[in-house]
Amino acid sequence: MARHLTMRKGFAGAAALLLLAAGTYLGQPGARGLQPSAVITPDGKEARSTALIITGAEGWTRELADRAQRLSDMHTLVVGVDGRALLAQAGGDCAAAAPLLSGLARRTQQQQGALARTPVLSGYGAGAAIAFHAAAAAPSSFKGLVTVHFDASPVPCAGNALKDAQAGKAPVRWLDIAQPGTVSAASGIAGAAVVAPEPDPRRAFYQSYLRLAGTDHAFDTQTAAAGSGLDSLPLTIHQQADAPASDTYAIFLSGDGGWANFDEQVSDRLAARGIPVAGISSLRYMWQEKRPEQIAADLVRIDSHFRRVFRRDKVLLLGFSLGASTLPFAAAEVPEDFRARLAGVGLIAPETHTGFEIVVGGWLGRQTGSVAVAPAIDVLAASLPPKRILCLYGRKETVSACPAVQQPGAQRLEFDGGHHLGKDYSRIADALATLVSSGP
Repeated sequence: MARHLTMRKGFAGAAALLLLAAGTYLGQPGARGLQPSAVITPDGKEARSTALIITGAEGWTRELADRAQRLSDMHTLVVGVDGRALLAQAGGDCAAAAPLLSGLARRTQQQQGALARTPVLSGYGAGAAIAFHAAAAAPSSFKGLVTVHFDASPVPCAGNALKDAQAGKAPVRWLDIAQPGTVSAASGIAGAAVVAPEPDPRRAFYQSYLRLAGTDHAFDTQTAAAGSGLDSLPLTIHQQADAPASDTYAIFLSGDGGWANFDEQVSDRLAARGIPVAGISSLRYMWQEKRPEQIAADLVRIDSHFRRVFRRDKVLLLGFSLGASTLPFAAAEVPEDFRARLAGVGLIAPETHTGFEIVVGGWLGRQTGSVAVAPAIDVLAASLPPKRILCLYGRKETVSACPAVQQPGAQRLEFDGGHHLGKDYSRIADALATLVSSGP
């Protein structure tokens, strides 16, 4: 199958001849910034995700070329990076490799017309250690980490990233495909999992990549607020130029799967109604614990920027799933001037109990915390004028907080279906938009 692939000079001749025979193009000499060793694009397909693969001393091998081709068949833009060249350009500092990698991903996406998605970072051999330290240095820059036979010893990376992860949590969701008969350094680390390479190491790699690429898949990095002072927050923007006039915008906290199709569909419909949305990927934002007062402080920071960008003075706070479960606690902590401009709080499928950080098992239905949500909704509703809180839930849900809400000032609206409310996006957006008309 034809593909566009760029080779970096200095690789083994046999591998270069193999790749050139398959349809490759030499890179442009003298190009600025970190240069890829290989770029493989889907043939006639939309590149829906981006994989950054860092090689070790063996370079871009035939095995990597085969794996990259298979990923490209699955709508993936694959960017190969020579680990030695990367470290050289980073001055031997693994942490300094992070902005070089994220910059390379953005440039390549633009050049290839791929969707502006946060890349999944992967590393082989010594490249695995570089990938880990880069992810630890800038976790918001990468969707997750796949390593193959991770070994921290070959690369002299400074810092205590691995010890910090062992004592707390992996910097991003991390899957390590272990060497047979060895104990992976990822073993026992929260947020990390060891993947057995047997019986098929290639299949283990593809499945690991897809597990990470499938999360946060609608998050568009091109809409982030660069230079706003909010670069540390995982923000994505939905707005529509020809939408009707409005005085309200929304801040929307996603569910624990990140900014996914549900969040995107609802936000696009709100934007079409004149309510632009600043979305937060809870998967990344709450990967490490965020207390309600910290979330509230970040909501204030976001508002101070986007009320000017969107030229709207009123703000609508929205959350889905984990975002909806944690939002009542955070909204109770915002200052009075913020509260005075609050059009309403829309809670989509909040659960009966919550925590304030991502629990990987939450994607499998495991309870993500022990703090009761309905009482917090009642407390918030009592502090606001009537009809400023709207709690949406599916009739088939068994762990929804909405039926347990008792404060009469909070509205409840039932939908067909379960946790995703039957995917009735237009009705959801219509319901949330009613908060604007009843707001301050």
